[in-house]
Amino acid sequence: MLPIELLVVDSNSAQFPPGSQVLGYVNNGVLVELAGYEVERITASTTSVLVATALGYHFTFTLVDYQHATST
Repeated sequence: MLPIELLVVDSNSAQFPPGSQVLGYVNNGVLVELAGYEVERITASTTSVLVATALGYHFTFTLVDYQHATST
């Protein structure tokens, strides 16, 4: 698994407010862990990506940032 960092656009986590960096892990180009929690769902639009993790946390990232981080 490769570690990545993403810039948070929006979240429901007090620990990672908008503008903060969050650590995640990618396995074969797929985000599998974010902020120490297992990724449960990834939903992409034309401009952003919403990531839902265990315990109900939601994080929004720009599509460009997400694609760049997960493609390396």
